[in-house]
Amino acid sequence: MTKNARFDAMVKAPWEDAPRLVYADWLTENDDPRGEFIVLQCRLSSGKLAPKDVKAAKAREAELLDAHREEWFGPLEKWLRERDSYALSHVKLRRGFVSSCRLTVQQRDDLATLFQKAPLLEELELRGDAATPVPQLAQLERLDAEGAVAESLLPALGTASSLERLHLSMKADQPLSVELSRCPKLHSLWFDGDRVTEVKLPSTLRAVRWSGDSTALVKALSPNLTTLAISGAVVSEALLAVLQRCAPTLEVLALDGAKFGKGQLATVLGSPWPRLKSLDLSNVGLGLEGAKLVAAMKAPHLELLDLTYTRVTDAGAVAVLSSPLLETLKEISLRANKLTSAAVAPVLKRKHSLRLLNLKKNALGAAELKALEKQLPETRLSR
Repeated sequence: MTKNARFDAMVKAPWEDAPRLVYADWLTENDDPRGEFIVLQCRLSSGKLAPKDVKAAKAREAELLDAHREEWFGPLEKWLRERDSYALSHVKLRRGFVSSCRLTVQQRDDLATLFQKAPLLEELELRGDAATPVPQLAQLERLDAEGAVAESLLPALGTASSLERLHLSMKADQPLSVELSRCPKLHSLWFDGDRVTEVKLPSTLRAVRWSGDSTALVKALSPNLTTLAISGAVVSEALLAVLQRCAPTLEVLALDGAKFGKGQLATVLGSPWPRLKSLDLSNVGLGLEGAKLVAAMKAPHLELLDLTYTRVTDAGAVAVLSSPLLETLKEISLRANKLTSAAVAPVLKRKHSLRLLNLKKNALGAAELKALEKQLPETRLSR
């Protein structure tokens, strides 16, 4: 088998080590040190090397890169740098080749050129102008795209068979359809955009972070989510039903800036949350009654609680800090609520594991904060 045939076999199966090692053998047999480099990185990525062997392999990897990086990867890095001076720091090498990089698109065919120069890409960060989609998008495991290039690629991502994590940020001029139901491995979606009229998602999806109108999203959500973050949502009956349906599996819930109707907050917080570890209600007008609902939550594993700018009073903070939640909480933000030192009194009187109690932008003077820092030596009072 020729060198080109071995290379083509590698490109056709970019997720497999075996074709890379066959190619590496040919290089080594022909006195090309790139073969040794490919083998070293494949061994390092396998996670099977003993600690002492890892140290030796990394040392040899560094030697080879010092001697040959410009020869092996210099042309690609120069091309990326011509488009974005920050691109060089985003180039990552894995299993002998460029596995991850950042490209700022300037011409529509830049994506095709990139895959010619780095045919074994696994992760890609894209910025800049619109680009012409290429078939190699299907091999990516992770894509982070924003602006015009994100919008131009969205229709082509519906059949990205290897895609596991997708992060898109755009401001569309036309209504959008987010069709991802045929991405069989997709488990994490971050979307920041507007004008979305239809959303189709795969059942594999476990984490969703969404900014913008969530009306179409809510209809597509799976009941097995572990992470759900929706910014600025107007809580509809459909979203309320999703939250109740997902309560048994959710570990992260962020509803920052959400607008709740009458009784809806009580319905959400009154559900059992057996796995919840992180809750973000920042910029939600909780007040005293909302704080009491938080304090009464059935969330035995909650570790992070964000109540930034929620109009919580001293009485509301006391309710939360006196609750059983303090048995597991490690971080609480009460930032920007005009609290006084009286709000912290319950923490001073009980055993807790707080690493962070964010009291920044409250009605506590510098002297009061210093005094509290002495009384809470294991807990930071601002981020």
